[in-house]
Amino acid sequence: MNFLDKLVPRSHVGFVVEDVDAAVKNLQQTFECALDAEPYIFKPDKAWINGYPAGDIELKIAFCKISENVSFEYIQPVTQDGYHFMSLVERGDNLNHVCFVTDDLDYYREEFKKMGAPILFEAEVADPVRGRRRCLYTKLKGIPGVFEIQETAKPYCK
Repeated sequence: MNFLDKLVPRSHVGFVVEDVDAAVKNLQQTFECALDAEPYIFKPDKAWINGYPAGDIELKIAFCKISENVSFEYIQPVTQDGYHFMSLVERGDNLNHVCFVTDDLDYYREEFKKMGAPILFEAEVADPVRGRRRCLYTKLKGIPGVFEIQETAKPYCK
């Protein structure tokens, strides 16, 4: 069995942008969707970059629903540090990752380790907008792009 078959059929495409507000406005005007998208400040409780603890990371994020199972996530680095900031510096506004959801993040972390895939970014989050969850970004050898595997969100509580 293909281990990707275990992923929940919900996904988003993550874009790192210089200006989240402008990106959301352009999306809304061009496609008349995501009219309720509201940017917010996002701070992971814990984060790691290439396996090393990251400092305080702050991002401005807008989650824009495109269809029932697909959303665009616009990410604007606020702090001048971290994975997303470096992505913006190196490539400007860019398609950063494709995200899939799972109920078993630990399983996927182990599978990626077995494949020799690096974990580029990892975070634990208690997000009042999208719930409590963990995620990781990885790059698979021979496959273009970055995958985010995100744990199914649990209800937010402080």
